Amino acid sequence: MTEMHFLFFGFGVVWLGVFSYLFYLSGRIRSVRDELDSLSSQLDAAEPSDKS
Repeated sequence: MTEMHFLFFGFGVVWLGVFSYLFYLSGRIRSVRDELDSLSSQLDAAEPSDKS
């Protein structure tokens, strides 16, 4: 193998790692957002309604 093959292989591995990490982060953000929505709806349901 030439040095260029190693360069392209390393480049591909790095970008695969970057995209994998971004995919992981998007899943975590979605999970946190869902949890926040759930807590917000629970808080809204627990508040007494003083709207006369």
